[in-house]
Amino acid sequence: MASSLINDGQCVMTIRALGTVVPDSLEAYMRDRISRLSRLGWSFTHVAVEIEHERNPRMADSANRVQVTCRNPHLVVRAEFADVTAAAAFDACLERLHTRLRKLADKDRARRRGRYGRGPWSRCEARGSRLFGEQLQQSRTG
Repeated sequence: MASSLINDGQCVMTIRALGTVVPDSLEAYMRDRISRLSRLGWSFTHVAVEIEHERNPRMADSANRVQVTCRNPHLVVRAEFADVTAAAAFDACLERLHTRLRKLADKDRARRRGRYGRGPWSRCEARGSRLFGEQLQQSRTG
């Protein structure tokens, strides 16, 4: 089991490898990609990445399983994916995590608007879907 701890000021990132060794280039790539998650408006205090290698040759299609857990004081978001290489599994796992964070942001945005006619009619309208907005205005006017 290999473990490394990276502290870049406000976020602590832990990389744990079970049955495999994480190259420095992959570790730098992971750090770069995870730092981009802040673009969605979420700030995390701790990010844990677990990489596990399956030694069974019959499981070659999903030999590397990657799990990413992001935490802040109010939220825990986790995503997991298995693929042939650790880098491919990490990319797919990060896509899932990005999707979950985007859904949470949309849900949060829709809740913040309030009630009594001030808020959006649906999450589609909250996201600003132009097609849905045109259909909604047509149904309101005529």
